[in-house]
Amino acid sequence: DSLVVQDYHRFHVPVDGVMGTPKTIEGEYYTVNPMAIRSALDVYGDNVRVVVPIDSVAHGRVMYICIGAMMVGSTVITRRAGEKINRAEELGYFKFGGSTILLLFEPGVMVFDDDLIENSNGALETLVSC
Repeated sequence: DSLVVQDYHRFHVPVDGVMGTPKTIEGEYYTVNPMAIRSALDVYGDNVRVVVPIDSVAHGRVMYICIGAMMVGSTVITRRAGEKINRAEELGYFKFGGSTILLLFEPGVMVFDDDLIENSNGALETLVSC
């Protein structure tokens, strides 16, 4: 068996900074597939979430939101509050099932490429790499 991108459930630090205290928000386990995201379901607001604040010199406060989904047992954060973390290091993992990550940046701090903005406006999923 080989591990493919769709089966990799670990997630990584998006920016250098200091991690704050994660906060779990209880909720449902709706699917987060692209069809559900475009439907009337509020998977970003109704699903179980773990919110991880990261204070970064270069990017301000970044809110890293781990969204659990159908068949996800739990979200595991493998780092500690107050710990200095670096971009691309592991932040945690989802236990079995679907999941997604939502990143929030302070207004005007992050500049996104035009293709990401265009695809987001069209509700198109965009694969990116570090």
